[in-house]
Amino acid sequence: MRAFNLAIRRGDAPAHYEAALRAYDAALDLSPSLWHAHANKGHIHGEMGRWKEAVADFEAAEKALGRPYDALRQSL
Repeated sequence: MRAFNLAIRRGDAPAHYEAALRAYDAALDLSPSLWHAHANKGHIHGEMGRWKEAVADFEAAEKALGRPYDALRQSL
């Protein structure tokens, strides 16, 4: 995940979207309550134009967080 964050700063994140999604999925397999991993997946899916998946990721983030998180809704 750290490599993906660095890629975002360099501006070449789109080339790493699929790898980042796999890394977030692996993290969530170990700890499904990582709300920020769900949220980051939502941001990636949104950048990819996968809106249904992005919404599902943001809903999972809110569920894991245990309360609404307005910043998630504003990012779409």
